Amino acid sequence: MSDNATATTTGTTGTTGTTPPTATPRTPVHLWVIGALALLWNSVGAFDYLMTQTRNEGYMGQFSAEQLEYFYGFPTWVVAFWALAVWGGVAFSAVANRR
Repeated sequence: MSDNATATTTGTTGTTGTTPPTATPRTPVHLWVIGALALLWNSVGAFDYLMTQTRNEGYMGQFSAEQLEYFYGFPTWVVAFWALAVWGGVAFSAVANRR
């Protein structure tokens, strides 16, 4: 028997034979739980960001005038990084759960 014939029957890489495809393993349940908790956590942050930036009276009414002045006095670069962190976290959590 030639070397090529042996390689074809064993399915070795670099030969003309093929190896049957293997099934991909399922994602463990605990990763789904962690992913769901991460998405929930980041969604709460997104809700807080959205309510603060839209100055929702029902949500912001729980704070004192001094606290509101502090929140509304954030520099633009702080708000930009806050938005990046919040929405990046939501997006990453959602994409990671699709796996």
